[in-house]
Amino acid sequence: MSDLPTAADMAEMTDAAAPPPPEVVICECFARDGLQHEATIVPAEAKIAMIERIADAGFRRIEITSFSHPEQVPQFADAEVVLRGVRRRPGVLFKATCPNPQAVRRALVGLDGGWGPEEISLLVSASEGHSQRNLRRSRAEQWENVAAMAALGRDNFTMVGTISVAFDCPFDGPTTPERVLEEARRFAELGVTRIAIGDTIGSATPPRVRDLIGWLHGALPTATFIAHFHDSRGTGIANTLAAIEAGLTHADTALGGTGGHPACIAYGEGFTGNTGTEDLVTALEAMGYGTGLDLAKLRAAGLAAEALLGRPLGSRTLRAAEAATPAGSRPAPAPAAAAPPPPAGARCAAAAGDPRLAAAPGDARRRHRAGAQRRDHLDQPRRHRGRRAARAAEQVPDRHRVAGASGTRCAGVTASRRDRPSRTCGSSRPRSPMSRSISPVWSPPTACPALR
Repeated sequence: MSDLPTAADMAEMTDAAAPPPPEVVICECFARDGLQHEATIVPAEAKIAMIERIADAGFRRIEITSFSHPEQVPQFADAEVVLRGVRRRPGVLFKATCPNPQAVRRALVGLDGGWGPEEISLLVSASEGHSQRNLRRSRAEQWENVAAMAALGRDNFTMVGTISVAFDCPFDGPTTPERVLEEARRFAELGVTRIAIGDTIGSATPPRVRDLIGWLHGALPTATFIAHFHDSRGTGIANTLAAIEAGLTHADTALGGTGGHPACIAYGEGFTGNTGTEDLVTALEAMGYGTGLDLAKLRAAGLAAEALLGRPLGSRTLRAAEAATPAGSRPAPAPAAAAPPPPAGARCAAAAGDPRLAAAPGDARRRHRAGAQRRDHLDQPRRHRGRRAARAAEQVPDRHRVAGASGTRCAGVTASRRDRPSRTCGSSRPRSPMSRSISPVWSPPTACPALR
């Protein structure tokens, strides 16, 4: 009897449909992470209406508020009002961020009243430097906090642990995979098995993401890992897709790419944003991954978010849809919000929500260097700057060259480099040992009352 498949066997194998890819669960974070650093306080009624739109699009996990102290994060002084106002839906989990045990107690009060969140998130930093500056306490002290919060929340909530600076820390350098695994195991020992891997400064790359996620899955198979990547260098979607291809089935995103660190927090690189929901979901659907989301309702929610904040957001999908829409049938653009006066003691205009920072990033960076990190290394690739300067120097007559302590300097190039100090033509500036992973240029960091 032959071992070769028969014609009937071949037909059965070729006609059989491939198994569908695993469904990806997207947690929409616009109402919390997206709004946390907005200078204008969004009314609770508007937040509730936005959350309803988000839930209508099919999201099963929605981050809707934070139990941060109102003096530290005034945007969420209405946390209880929002939680009471949203309509509960079967299979939909609402998440609230809890920075300390008192926040968990507030969540428990809501749970006893029938309007509390189903999920709470707890945060640690994978580096000592980031913990001291962002949370204002040591890693050991924060883990004591997390242990107390986990004890209060156990058996009451689905708990999500977030590991910040899981790839690179702007103060301590690259984070080792061993440190990330150590943090994940500590969460698991406390009963926290949903663990978000945070790329806080957006310095990760797809190969690093695949390596880390694959390693974590093998070392801690009982945990559910979540991709939480900032889009500082435009790699948020690429990194999230790499994590999904490595086995993740959960990801955090925000409509229009809102959120992230504001410009007045130097190490966040300013208005970087989270991975954009509309763009990621569009890519996943095109790749055949089911998300359970209605794309038309999702894009409508993205437009509503733009109208709420009074400015265009970072969704390329929405811009492409606008370009394909006849001019006469396009909705009127949302009016730009007036810039409020800077609060007393503000470090930079960005802290007051100055729209000029987004409208004219080059000029705004020059005016707000004290608050916004210099990002000229993102304007053009590093490897081309020295070459362009060298070519420009060759075209300048000798009489325009001046001698400098470190070599010949081109005065002509100096005048065209945004009025910044001149640089040596044809030479590259000293590079940080971490320059392959994170930017070597930082402004003096400031403490951040926020969690992420």
